[in-house]
Amino acid sequence: MNESEKGLYEGGHMMRFTEKRLHERLIEYYKLFKEDAADIFPLTAALWGFLYVLVEAMDNKVSIGGLALPVIITAVLVLLYKVWLKYKNYTPEVLHEESEAAKIIYRKQNCGWQFALAEQMLIDKISIIDLTLQRIKKGVEFIEPVNMTADEYYNWLELRPEALKRLNHVVMVQCTDEIPALLGDMDDSETKLRELKIKVSALIRLYEHTMKYEAECFQIVPREPFVDLHKMTYGWTEPIQRAINEFMEILHSLASIDRNLLKAGKVQPPHFNIIVRAPENIEEFSKRLDDISANLT
Repeated sequence: MNESEKGLYEGGHMMRFTEKRLHERLIEYYKLFKEDAADIFPLTAALWGFLYVLVEAMDNKVSIGGLALPVIITAVLVLLYKVWLKYKNYTPEVLHEESEAAKIIYRKQNCGWQFALAEQMLIDKISIIDLTLQRIKKGVEFIEPVNMTADEYYNWLELRPEALKRLNHVVMVQCTDEIPALLGDMDDSETKLRELKIKVSALIRLYEHTMKYEAECFQIVPREPFVDLHKMTYGWTEPIQRAINEFMEILHSLASIDRNLLKAGKVQPPHFNIIVRAPENIEEFSKRLDDISANLT
């Protein structure tokens, strides 16, 4: 990933689309079956014992010996079904805390599953943060007020643009480099899944920071003569929030590419742009802050 002097981030990554093929599923199923194969003996014994009691109750009208083959076949079928359920519901430990929707994506592993998984993991957490952000902006979320001394407040106000710039930088690193690079060479190993969870969690924490950034504007009580200037900082993180949501839409687009067209070479992963514009009033904010500061000294 490169960052230009104008604050533009550009990254190029090879995207490998993978899916779990039928033979891979059969191999995994066979491995699970081998692990549980020994269960055939207690299953057969249990079925045999049940039929023995049943035959005894029927005064031996049916030959127990003639039921040996059906008992063995039934035991095998029960074991096959048991292993199928185990395979169908298997989720690696690293995904145990994720939503059922995320687990289903992993289990199916359709073409582009890694993009769908990353998107779902983000949606599960970010949707809650979005709701809180909306409540904060509407003024229906209680925020404990905080008073600062004059010096503390001025330092806080002065650092708002710099804090925003740093937040924007790390978000762009995640969206244009860290996560795409991992997804482009993704497989279903525990190592890769754990790495994906770490990087997705990092982006979610950044989204939480945007919420905290906004909440601070409402939390900290403005001091004179900075009241009007303070109001200018409201909504500064909205471009960053939109950028993260655009990134999720990109993941959705990649996950939705038709596998047949992709296989035939009739479609290629599209190029995407994520645009984060600086707040329109940020330069005016810095100028007015300098003017007010100069008049106070």
